[in-house]
Amino acid sequence: MIRRGDLKFYLTDDLYEAIDIWKRYTRFGLFHGSGEAAETDEYITLISAFEDEREAAIADRRNK
Repeated sequence: MIRRGDLKFYLTDDLYEAIDIWKRYTRFGLFHGSGEAAETDEYITLISAFEDEREAAIADRRNK
């Protein structure tokens, strides 16, 4: 569990860049437009992590 006082350690430039990449992906699709194989492993891993969290948040809301 992350506590409010711990957030400053997570709110980094890297996190904000990752969020920006995910937002662009959700709005416009994969960067190169040629499917998953055209993207780097890091890019796909980042997108997958954010999508997993989004799906978990949606499931949590449905279960309440």
